[in-house]
Amino acid sequence: MKHLIIIAFLCCFNTAKAQSVISLEQAATYKGDSLFPATVNYVKDINHKLDPFIGTWKGTKAGRLYEVRFIKKTEWDYGQQCSGCIKWDCLVGRVLIKDSLTNQIIYNTLDSADNKTYFKGDNFGTPNVYNMYFGVNSGCYDVGDVNISISTLDSSKLFLIFRRDVEWIDPSTCPGGYANYKTLFPLLNG
Repeated sequence: MKHLIIIAFLCCFNTAKAQSVISLEQAATYKGDSLFPATVNYVKDINHKLDPFIGTWKGTKAGRLYEVRFIKKTEWDYGQQCSGCIKWDCLVGRVLIKDSLTNQIIYNTLDSADNKTYFKGDNFGTPNVYNMYFGVNSGCYDVGDVNISISTLDSSKLFLIFRRDVEWIDPSTCPGGYANYKTLFPLLNG
């Protein structure tokens, strides 16, 4: 019996020791969590690529005032709360959108809990463009990918591109008509 206990202890020790951390850059070479080596348990911002995005960014577009705040989360499990899930370093976004004429608040998650902002980071699609997912539970499908990058000429300028996910759209669910709906973030081609 002593031999079995020692062997079981050694197996557990070897398994724990085999867990590994990879960088965001390494993770970007995989196409999904299911393709990661079984030993990977943490995707870490080793090279501090997320740090330049941290803070508050303000701008205007299409009659709206935008305030976007990005905070960095480490070892985030994206709310999966499961054992064995890969933890990630990522950005969580919070947004305040106002009408530029009336100053009326259109959308606000500045005081929302991290898991209620519906604006979370994914990874770098290219070395300088960070991919995020934004989603609002509305019948008009105000959901999609947000790509953010910082200007190479002026580090105080952030570019934000919204690409609406139209895969599951049912236009009849949008009050006032899907074609007339103005997404919270301006569309790439809008």
